[in-house]
Amino acid sequence: MTSFEHLRPYRVFNQPALTKKRNIYHLANSVTRQNDGLDGRDTLKAIVVGKRFKILAKRSNEPARWYSVRILPNIISDLEAGFLNLNDNLAEQLLGLRLNALHSLKKNDFGFDRIFISPSK
Repeated sequence: MTSFEHLRPYRVFNQPALTKKRNIYHLANSVTRQNDGLDGRDTLKAIVVGKRFKILAKRSNEPARWYSVRILPNIISDLEAGFLNLNDNLAEQLLGLRLNALHSLKKNDFGFDRIFISPSK
């Protein structure tokens, strides 16, 4: 499983991001590839949408918890939906809601119609 910090560019903690956007498909694919034992040199062969992946999220003073995230392929626009802003905490942006149960976002700033998030057991 991959921690939230591992997903930041260049794996350097607290370093300003060289790019302000991160492709959500690459995020999901990088987690999936690591869990499958593949290294970073492998090319992205498919967009991972609809597949579950895990993210370690920590909110303010609460302990970090693992969450299962699934992004369904009902997307308003590939350009709008494909990117997240890394200026803020990525987990806060991705979750962006109460983290105590399964939630559905009907529409949000990322352009996704539906993102499902649930605490991992």
